[in-house]
Amino acid sequence: MRKIAILLVFTAALLAAASIQSCAAVSDAQLNDFLSRIKSPDADVRYQAWRSAGPMGAKAVVPLGELLASDNPSIAKAAGEALKVIVHHAGRPNASAERKAVSLALTKLLAKTYPVKVRREAAHLLGFIGGSEALPALAKCLQDPDVREDARLAIERIPGNASLKVLKDALKTTPREFHPNLQQSIRHRTTPPSAIGTGKWPETSGGERR
Repeated sequence: MRKIAILLVFTAALLAAASIQSCAAVSDAQLNDFLSRIKSPDADVRYQAWRSAGPMGAKAVVPLGELLASDNPSIAKAAGEALKVIVHHAGRPNASAERKAVSLALTKLLAKTYPVKVRREAAHLLGFIGGSEALPALAKCLQDPDVREDARLAIERIPGNASLKVLKDALKTTPREFHPNLQQSIRHRTTPPSAIGTGKWPETSGGERR
């Protein structure tokens, strides 16, 4: 049993090291080549680029966010799809360092210097992989009517007491008309699992049960 335990610990360490190496492995030349393919006039080249975007990691997030704002709809679409692939890749098991790095990179795209389209997409993606490191930036977005709803949904999906506290604290600082949305998220987070399927499970703003 002891040998098995040691082997499991060793395997976990190797996976963690591989994850960290994956985050740091992308060179400037590789990133530039990847971005040039995302911007390619050839649809097949763009498709292959975004489909294989996962290992590009956090380093590609901000440049892709900038391309998401492109006036060229084909480039913007390819950039958006690449961001999704990177997020799902970073959210895989045993990749916590990569997940956190991608999450922090996404928070940079929440800045008001970026178009609303980019900020909303960044908040949406943080709902999939964001952790406590994303909460300060998302909490600030709750004060912005352009992105507060996207930020609320992202915070609702982040587990832990810290995210629940952000939602509750926002009731003190946001406009009254936004309070029902926040209260809905708080109910979703505090409804016990035993209530699921009993008719007491709270509904989303779209009328669908979570």
